[in-house]
Amino acid sequence: MKRKIINDIRRGLRKTLTAASLLCFGIALMAQNTVTGTVGDENGALSGATVTVKGTNIGVLTGSDGTYSVNVPAGDVTLVFSLMGFVTREVGVGGRTVIDVRLAEETTELTEVIVTALGIKRSEKALGYAV
Repeated sequence: MKRKIINDIRRGLRKTLTAASLLCFGIALMAQNTVTGTVGDENGALSGATVTVKGTNIGVLTGSDGTYSVNVPAGDVTLVFSLMGFVTREVGVGGRTVIDVRLAEETTELTEVIVTALGIKRSEKALGYAV
């Protein structure tokens, strides 16, 4: 009789712990939202653009068609869209699940470029014209 009571208590405890674990897991899943969209410019989709959640290490790259899908934590979240040669853009999620972004080209001019062999460092005046 004593053994039966102990087994019943164990079964009840197992069920309670399982339910509590499932509840915690469900809350953790609900605390994240999936945001999808496309990144492009005036000419079309941009592949290889980086989409990161500001202040975290969560991030993804856009596919060949410029699409992305990223899991963001609940709350006030900002996505950062960046690609070399384009101006970085920050967009607040604000509860949206689809965010399409157009990046503007970055227009930066180089004043001068000095090219030497790998690992050789010389001052600009020390280089001859033949080099």
